[in-house]
Amino acid sequence: LTSGDIIMRKRAGVENGMRTRSMVTALDESEVQELEISRSLGAALRRRWIIWNVQPLHPHSFPRLCWDFLVMWMTLYDSTTIPLVVAWNIERTGGLVFALSLTVFCFWLVDLIFNCCTGYLESGSVVLDWRLIMKHYGSSWLVLDLTLV
Repeated sequence: LTSGDIIMRKRAGVENGMRTRSMVTALDESEVQELEISRSLGAALRRRWIIWNVQPLHPHSFPRLCWDFLVMWMTLYDSTTIPLVVAWNIERTGGLVFALSLTVFCFWLVDLIFNCCTGYLESGSVVLDWRLIMKHYGSSWLVLDLTLV
């Protein structure tokens, strides 16, 4: 928008509970500037809202239960395949073994991110504050998870 553009707005009024006719009026230059500022601020606030208004995952929620079920299966897979690969010196450079190893590696990376986004229990209550979750995860499982991935 530039100050030279004529922007029209349509207003529908309500008087005494009845809709009145729509009126079309032109915006003056100060209103155009306000509209430009509000649009740019609105976009920035929406981006921040999307990033910071996403709620952490509740530790007892159904998606977390499904994820934990997948973690159980991947742990079972790793606990059987790693000893086989090491014992028989199976190469993981190509083919199905490589594809499965890459898939499992990516799964554990996603699990690391998923754990950063999950609340935790403290004294019988669920903590869903992002800073406290990151601090708790950083001081408990993060180092071990990074080592294993």
